[in-house]
Amino acid sequence: MGQLANGAFDGQGSGVFPGGSGTVHVSLTAAQIIAMYTTPVSLMAAPGTGMAIIVDNITFKMTRTATAFTGGGAVEFRYTDASGAKVSADVAAALVTTGGAGTAFANVRGIEASVTPVANAAIVVTNADAVFAAGTGTAVVTIQYHIV
Repeated sequence: MGQLANGAFDGQGSGVFPGGSGTVHVSLTAAQIIAMYTTPVSLMAAPGTGMAIIVDNITFKMTRTATAFTGGGAVEFRYTDASGAKVSADVAAALVTTGGAGTAFANVRGIEASVTPVANAAIVVTNADAVFAAGTGTAVVTIQYHIV
């Protein structure tokens, strides 16, 4: 209830009205991780006119394979698109590019004492510097949020 796997709100549940809250899990494929510098991936749809998403916590679970990602940059979570305001601290690129199969986690919260929410804006994931390349791993982004 609340938000569907594709990031759209379904009109039910606690996350679709001011004061609502919830948790969203979004899986990222290797192709999405590689392309997210040029094509940010939508994690949460805009909540609607007069409302804003406040991100309380983000967990980034990276499942690496023997084919490591290369390049890239810090993983960023932003409002609207790659140039939107940040919603949290960054995840270090090393979490994605460290070689060898395995699973690693990062947890991020606010970036400073105050974050200015953006009304009716989606939440996206991108990276700061360049495309990741060559990897075959996947990731899951878990966002805990509330709506104002």
